[in-house]
Amino acid sequence: MCRNNSKRILSIIAVFSTLCLLMAFFTMCKSGNDSSGSEGGNFVLPKYVDYNYDIKPILSDKCFACHGPDNNAREAGLRLDTEEGAYKALAESPGKHAVVPGKPHISEAFLRIKSEDESIRMPPIASNLPLSNYEIDLIERWIEQGAVYKPHWAFTAPVKPEVPQPKDKSWGKNDIDKFVLDKMTKA
Repeated sequence: MCRNNSKRILSIIAVFSTLCLLMAFFTMCKSGNDSSGSEGGNFVLPKYVDYNYDIKPILSDKCFACHGPDNNAREAGLRLDTEEGAYKALAESPGKHAVVPGKPHISEAFLRIKSEDESIRMPPIASNLPLSNYEIDLIERWIEQGAVYKPHWAFTAPVKPEVPQPKDKSWGKNDIDKFVLDKMTKA
């Protein structure tokens, strides 16, 4: 009896390890380690840009040090970690907003990210936190799609995803295999 439980535990650990390795592989394929961005066709923008998965990591790494939750470190009165802070009128430029949902061409934060003028470019060159072309394209698409902020995943109710229906019906034995094949096909 004890031997069967040990085999089950080892089997579960093996499956979990395999899934973790697959997730790491797909994450590397998606994000890459090259900061050259979308040039050369290396990266494909997702159809729908998700705030928590795609945008928040960029903002957290490159923007929140100066425009995040810390009141003492915040610059220009701009807070990009909240929807209210990003959408409100800028203190220094009344009538302008950091993020205007659906309109990257008038979103001041995006215009500064794309600016060639080093005196207004964000993040500043001195910060050594340049955005890759891929990250810039992601932010642009996110704003075009409405710049929807989402709460942390731990505060949202889980939703059962739709199971992908692969063309090759013979591959795999269960729904997890269908998700794996779908990711492999996309990669």
